[in-house]
Amino acid sequence: MRNRFKLALAALLWLTFFVWNATPAQAMQEGLEPAAGDEPPVEPTEDSKTPPSPQLVEERHLANGVRVITQPIDGVNYAAIVVVLEVGSSNDPSDAPGMARLFDRLLMTCPSQGTEGRSVKDLNEKYPKGWNVRSYDSMGVYGVVVPTENLSEEVEALAQRFRTLEIGADDIARETGSIEAEMKALFDDQPLIKPMSWLVAKAFRHDSGAARGVDPVRLARLRPDRVIQEWQKRTVGGNVTVLLVGNVGGIGLDATTDRAFGALASGDRPPFPVTVHPVGEVVRDILDSSGLPGNRLHGVAAFFAPPVTSPDHPAFLTVCRALMRDAASLPGSQGRMEFQYDMLLDPRAAYVTPHAWRYPKGPLQALGYWDAKVKNRKYSHADALRTLGALDWQLGAPLRGGVVDQLAKEPGLLYTIGFATAYRANYGDTVFWDGYRQKLERMDPKDLVAARDKYFADSNRALFVLKGD
Repeated sequence: MRNRFKLALAALLWLTFFVWNATPAQAMQEGLEPAAGDEPPVEPTEDSKTPPSPQLVEERHLANGVRVITQPIDGVNYAAIVVVLEVGSSNDPSDAPGMARLFDRLLMTCPSQGTEGRSVKDLNEKYPKGWNVRSYDSMGVYGVVVPTENLSEEVEALAQRFRTLEIGADDIARETGSIEAEMKALFDDQPLIKPMSWLVAKAFRHDSGAARGVDPVRLARLRPDRVIQEWQKRTVGGNVTVLLVGNVGGIGLDATTDRAFGALASGDRPPFPVTVHPVGEVVRDILDSSGLPGNRLHGVAAFFAPPVTSPDHPAFLTVCRALMRDAASLPGSQGRMEFQYDMLLDPRAAYVTPHAWRYPKGPLQALGYWDAKVKNRKYSHADALRTLGALDWQLGAPLRGGVVDQLAKEPGLLYTIGFATAYRANYGDTVFWDGYRQKLERMDPKDLVAARDKYFADSNRALFVLKGD
């Protein structure tokens, strides 16, 4: 099996708020992207007339090392093209923190051989059903959703961008300026989630050297030849996975894909040093993090997760989801799980991060209430079944009627399905994910209590207090 996606959406603890993430037509104009959500795109409906559709996934390897994964889905006249590069923000050069984020923007806006540059508005008009570009700690994901009749043309065009992207000084200045404005917009008068994520990212995620994040000033100093060199290093065939999901059968697409992406440079994934090291075991006291962005006083508790391959992971995930539901019952508090994709994660930078604020005696009082909930919650088999219901099709089960019906109305959801397919293909096999599902189906309350006591112990917790300026 190729290098696995080392997915941990805690990479999002310092990238979550630096992504283009929302709906195709509106939030993208604010510098955001349409993102895969933490829940299935639609719950199945009992009266759906569409039978479940098995997820038939075909895979092949091109001579230059590119892996092509095809997943036909009937009943929709669109398809998603998703390209994954197995290098991300943790591999940013030490003198250019945020380079992966910069590439997100450059790939979508720079000119390429024979094509002109384009703006976010241009992309929204060209791809009204959705487009996506996003970096994680160990990968970058790029995708568009297009009508089937345009699929071959769009495969050629996207491959052309990967092969011949033209990056100039003006492009770097434009996009680093956009990143700087984006950061300012996110942190000015954002009372809760954004400053909380920033705090955990800066104070908690890094275990060596100075805390780093996206640094637009340093990125703006990069010479175009240096940026182009880094891009070409990332786009060798052995570092690229292409997914085609949706109405992709019987249209002669294989030859087009093989020709277009087969023209990428041959080679295995080059060795990218990890310059931002996630933490492992950690014991931290309360941190007085004054002077950080944000305008409220609030507290954050973070817990590490076991790896997907750990037998404890299904139980840990169930406890997380149950506690997040409970977090909403605390006045003035919120809960958030920071996982790379739908809570299927690698542990080294993965957290569950409840946070609370607006208590008479301050965040420590709220965190005390949270501790009481963690220790006293009564678990049931229903908690595990709710977790399974949220993940089932993402674990590889047939796409149930309600999901299939919704795809005809919202073809942009094909991107979400493609991302789930990419994860399964790179991190496990059918037997593994079937076993994961069976554990959730059979979960006993005693298993959940054991996972809580093991992973939500004080020794596996970090607490933070954010004092906004």
